[in-house]
Amino acid sequence: MADSGAPDRESTGGSIPVVIVSGPTCSGKSSLAINLAQKYDAEIISADSRQIYRRLKIGTDRLDEDQWRGIRHHLMGMVDLDQRFTVFDFVQQAQDAIVDIHTRGKKVIICGGTGLYLRALTDGIYELPEEDMKYRGELLDLAARHGIDYLHMMLMKVDPETAAELHPHNTVRVIRALEIYHCTGMKRNELNGLPTTRDGRIRFLQMVLMPPRGELYRRIEERVDLMIESGLLKEVEEIVESTEGKALKDRKIIGYREIILFINGELTWNEAVIAIKQNTRRYAKRQFTWFRGLSEAKIIEDFGNQAVENCIKLTEPYWA
Repeated sequence: MADSGAPDRESTGGSIPVVIVSGPTCSGKSSLAINLAQKYDAEIISADSRQIYRRLKIGTDRLDEDQWRGIRHHLMGMVDLDQRFTVFDFVQQAQDAIVDIHTRGKKVIICGGTGLYLRALTDGIYELPEEDMKYRGELLDLAARHGIDYLHMMLMKVDPETAAELHPHNTVRVIRALEIYHCTGMKRNELNGLPTTRDGRIRFLQMVLMPPRGELYRRIEERVDLMIESGLLKEVEEIVESTEGKALKDRKIIGYREIILFINGELTWNEAVIAIKQNTRRYAKRQFTWFRGLSEAKIIEDFGNQAVENCIKLTEPYWA
């Protein structure tokens, strides 16, 4: 679980400066990261919990190597669906990659929208059982339905001391404190002193793309249509018929679970496509809620291909 008392990442005095490009799905993170990498001779580390899987390409909108524009990417398409890959694994491998890239004289960019991966990397993660991702989704759904103050009231009931320390709108840390209690039965302050995986050599500048929601939702629908045209059904069928079929079904990944329901006859084709679009929009809404709670992040209210110059203004002095 990520440390709830994280300081401002940009002011942390590590010797390896890392830029993070994050934001909701379909906001143009990859395009922005590649543009910055080309300008600054950087390599990119993926922080996407779905693109990590080797066989998930079309349904995760994973770029092929010929789309990388000569930029080397790490932690992408490297894990089998039936292979266990935890947030601890991500942090360890990402830290190793950061040090390796820096040692070779190149700059480092982290690109992805998996909030758990990013927060565990920047804050460190306690050596406790892995967080319950389903529970985090439930909390984000509650915040979307009832408002973010609702989660703070939940925290007040189980950990009033931490609730008193946190602003009700600091969604990320409120959720993290609720997760700590949910997974361990312990209050956040009871975990002080436990070792974390945070690497003091590394410092972070996090930029979050937060484009207009209406336009983002329109682009999500267009992307889903493109995935369908590109052969998403065939991709799912091939995995389902393979030895990794059960693992894919168990993971219930958006875009794949709906197609599986169609294959099983539980949804019509039109119902499956509509469900993918609807569930992706809901996922994006949860990401908005999560990223808005990052008080130390630099919010860029635009899409990646329109935010390059603004992001250069932030990264230029950071890497100078």
